[in-house]
Amino acid sequence: RFLESIAMPMKSADGETQVLSITSDLTRLVREDEKFRHLLDSSPDAMIITDARGVMRIVNRACETVFGYTRYELIGQPVEMLLPERYRGGHVHHREQYGKRPRVRAMGMGKPLKGMRKGGKEFPVEVALGPIHGQGESMICATVRDLTGVREFEIALKDMADTVAVYTGQDYFDELVKYLSSHFDLHIAIVGLVDSSGENIETCAVGCGGKLERNFTYPLMGTPCAHVVRDRPRFHESDIRKTYPQDRWFQEVGAEGYAGVPLYDADGTVIGLISAISKVHLPNVAGVESFFKLSAARASAELTRLRQIEAIQESRSRYSRAESGTSDGLWDVNMQTQKVYYSPRVSELLGLAPHELGDNPEILWARLHPDDVLATREAHHAHLQRNAVFDVQYRLRHADGSYRWFRTRGRVTRDAAGNPVRFSGSIADITEGKRHQFQLMAENTWLAKFAEAPPLDNLLETIASSVGNLFEGVTLALWLLDGEGEVFVFPETARAHMSAGALRAIAREVPGKYLLDSASREWPWLKAAPGFDRMEARTVADEGAAERMVVAISYPPEVPRQQHENHFMESAERLLGLALAQVSQKREAERQRLLFENLFASSPEAMVILDRDDQVININPRFTEVFQFGPEESRGTPLNDLIVPAEFAREARALSSSAMSGTNVSRETFRCRKDGSLVPVSILGAPITVNGTEAAYFAVYRDQSSLHEAAQRLDFQSRHDQLTGLPNRYEFERRLRNAMSMSAEGEGYIGVLYFDLDQFKVINDTAGHSHGDRVLVEVVRRLRPLVPAPHEFARLGGDEFGVLIVNGRQEECEHMAQEIQHRLMQAPFQLDERVFTVTASFGIVAIEDGSQLDPHEVLSQADSACFLAKERGRNRVQMHDAADMGVAQRREEMDWISRLNEALVEDRFRLYYQRIMPVDGSHGSEHYEILLRMVNQDGAMVPPGVFIPPAERFNLMPRIDRWVLESVFRRLGERGREAQSDLVVAINISGNTLSDQGLSEFVIGLFEQHAVRPQSICFEITETAAIGNFEDALKFIAVVRELGSSVALDDFGSGLSSFRYLKEIAPDYLKIDGSFVREIARSRTDYSMVEAINRVGKTMGVRTIAEFVEDAEILEALRRIGVDLAQGYEMHRPEAWEHKL
Repeated sequence: RFLESIAMPMKSADGETQVLSITSDLTRLVREDEKFRHLLDSSPDAMIITDARGVMRIVNRACETVFGYTRYELIGQPVEMLLPERYRGGHVHHREQYGKRPRVRAMGMGKPLKGMRKGGKEFPVEVALGPIHGQGESMICATVRDLTGVREFEIALKDMADTVAVYTGQDYFDELVKYLSSHFDLHIAIVGLVDSSGENIETCAVGCGGKLERNFTYPLMGTPCAHVVRDRPRFHESDIRKTYPQDRWFQEVGAEGYAGVPLYDADGTVIGLISAISKVHLPNVAGVESFFKLSAARASAELTRLRQIEAIQESRSRYSRAESGTSDGLWDVNMQTQKVYYSPRVSELLGLAPHELGDNPEILWARLHPDDVLATREAHHAHLQRNAVFDVQYRLRHADGSYRWFRTRGRVTRDAAGNPVRFSGSIADITEGKRHQFQLMAENTWLAKFAEAPPLDNLLETIASSVGNLFEGVTLALWLLDGEGEVFVFPETARAHMSAGALRAIAREVPGKYLLDSASREWPWLKAAPGFDRMEARTVADEGAAERMVVAISYPPEVPRQQHENHFMESAERLLGLALAQVSQKREAERQRLLFENLFASSPEAMVILDRDDQVININPRFTEVFQFGPEESRGTPLNDLIVPAEFAREARALSSSAMSGTNVSRETFRCRKDGSLVPVSILGAPITVNGTEAAYFAVYRDQSSLHEAAQRLDFQSRHDQLTGLPNRYEFERRLRNAMSMSAEGEGYIGVLYFDLDQFKVINDTAGHSHGDRVLVEVVRRLRPLVPAPHEFARLGGDEFGVLIVNGRQEECEHMAQEIQHRLMQAPFQLDERVFTVTASFGIVAIEDGSQLDPHEVLSQADSACFLAKERGRNRVQMHDAADMGVAQRREEMDWISRLNEALVEDRFRLYYQRIMPVDGSHGSEHYEILLRMVNQDGAMVPPGVFIPPAERFNLMPRIDRWVLESVFRRLGERGREAQSDLVVAINISGNTLSDQGLSEFVIGLFEQHAVRPQSICFEITETAAIGNFEDALKFIAVVRELGSSVALDDFGSGLSSFRYLKEIAPDYLKIDGSFVREIARSRTDYSMVEAINRVGKTMGVRTIAEFVEDAEILEALRRIGVDLAQGYEMHRPEAWEHKL
């Protein structure tokens, strides 16, 4: 066992010297240390353990081998001694950075790092790092892998690809053995094949020292090659003579190392091998093994290919004997050389001498008709790549210049690796069969076209163009004369064959009566027409048709007329005669159809035609205007599914049934639009009879919206205030009663907020009641967004207002009152040249159980609380409570002050950013707005709509704004001025902050301290803040403008006096108030407001920004208006700004 003893002298009580000995058993610690060192030394990679200062503490044996130092030379030295000198300084810096955040990390995987051996030689390495945490000390373990062999293998592999892989056949085998024997310093390298007996190897290439030697045969028995041909690769680094002592050749040449891999045919059978002998230890066994296996794959493919070529050559003689026994031409392409063999028959089919085709496939490709090139090449490629059937028909140019049709079939032959070796097939002339086929196809096409009853000019174009495609050199011309004497020519190219006089002669000489005459007729003007030396002309007409037609056909002198061509022309004439006979009938039917379509399309009433299954056949434009459904989405859809509300489904089915039974129906009812809104309509319906049977029916819908709206308007006026449009006291009490009934049934709390405007009588007395009314209207406009559905906002009389808060506890009621109070105080109300500051006093009643109270009593309690608020100083909120409401109110206010101050002290505000992007999708400078969030003590995020109003109310916004400015400037400064280029960051400045006399100096100091580009900062000031602090705002804007920063006027449109101050402020950006943008896709009023604001901005040269762009419909509406920039969830959801930086 391993023991440790500690001895020390000591005096006894009587002065005698004694020795105290302490012995410890260290056996377990020593064993564990031995195991650790054994683990390190067993690693094939160098392992180095350093302390935090980079001093080597432990190294393994592999480290000594890789770097050439002993461990005693390494331990205690800095690890940088193992690096080239040019890297050591940088490594110290990286090591210190790694020590600050140690983690497992791999380096040099893509591009190897450099190490340095003891002699100063550099070599490539990969390095993996990992921290080791001991008792009180942290250390770093580095694993270093020597990549020298890997790099040498990569270089050798590329060299082999450049020098050997370019050869084929026997040349490849010769170059391969020369390369293997020279590169790996082998005594001999061979490529050999197993003979027919399976007992010997016959070499086909022998290399020695980079030179070729004569081939020979040797027996397999007793050699490692016997194992190789049994599909067992062999690699011996040394001692091959001891392993195979019976191999006399090994003994004679003094063989030391051996390498051998098998070669295979296409079926996977071993047919030979690659083997080599070294007189010294086989160098880099792993590299040799990889090289030999790679070479064996290519060599196997080459042997297989050579055997296939021999078989093809053997069968070629049989092939040539067989080709003389068929009328088809035969061809064969060597895919390696791209040479082609054509049988004599191929030349005969094309009218060429054999030498004119040669052995180049491109000669035949060049004779291919241009229209057939693409399809033929695609079929050729598909067969070679995917073994698709190769059976194609195409046109080739004959020696006489004409094109003839041919059919070619072929098949590719592949080697063991799947590569194409030969491509062979036959070619046959199918011109005559193709002509008959086209004639039948043309006649069938004409009949099918005629059955469709197409326009006459469409049918004529089809007939005229098909003749020229069918008969080489034959031209068919059709001259159609309409009732006005105008001439139409089909095809258009035939017009060049006729002079103006000839066309006028046609108009005079075509008879006016029906005539279908197949006999030839002499017309002098036709004979004089150039290009029509041999022509037959016939007239076709019909008594009831105004059109007349002349059919002319011309033939080249060398083209004989065939019987099937005569039949073909007679078919065309009969078809043309029938077509003209239908013209009169079509004209009348078309006239009636147009009359109905005009009536249907221009009707001021919504009309729909339905089949017997109540499915829509057609609708008119007025139907689309009323119900918002287009023709495409309506056709084939049951009418009930389109416009019938669920509650009217039974009524609609009864109306349809009555109409289809032959009864005219009339009803006033409701239907729904596509957006779900109801439309009051009157309906008239009647059946459509075809051949005495009710085949369909139509319905006429008259929009009664105007009458219905008039009735609703009267009802609305009786329930709403005429001046503000808010519900009046009667309507408010009715809605309060309903809400209290639901509360009594356990469906939530309700709250009533009762407030009136402070000192409003002064406004009426000093400015007049007209100005007072205008102030009331502006107050309602400013407060209405704060009371969203399902809450209710009402004018109770004079300057008194009420808010019904559904599902609202006391906190929600107080919050609503504070929001209203804040909104009133955001900015003064300016009318003409007068400015009015308006505040309000609030009384609140929170109801938990509405069953015990009456609405009048609730309003009375709220009125009393409001009165108490006025008594206590006005512009305040008072809860109706038997307890001390003043103390409760004060506690709530102080709570917000403390919460905001604590958040500032504890750094619980967070910066977010949201991108501002071009509406048209273009790319400009990076532009975003800085947003603010507050984190509660419990970690929950508080949105700005909750904490900013109290911060403004208690004048805490200047401190918060300064915190935001300081944070943004500091982080931008850390990025440097170059990173700030092409960047605009928008920062909000509140109204209270604008009144801060030291704001301008503070901002100037931030620019200087943090070296921030002024052009990268945009200061956003809300419209109400700018107006409420107008002089201060103008001074601040002048300062930042002089610095070079831009200014944005935020929430533009929310203030009544926006346009009056806009010219003086002259901002760089106008941010359109989000209350207009949210509903722009659905509200024409909001759309017009945004359009007007945008137009003003364009006129002033100010860029416009739309806020609250939350979906694609809003974005598209802004694009149509021409707004420059957009901000909202559709473009980008806010993200933490620290992540961006």
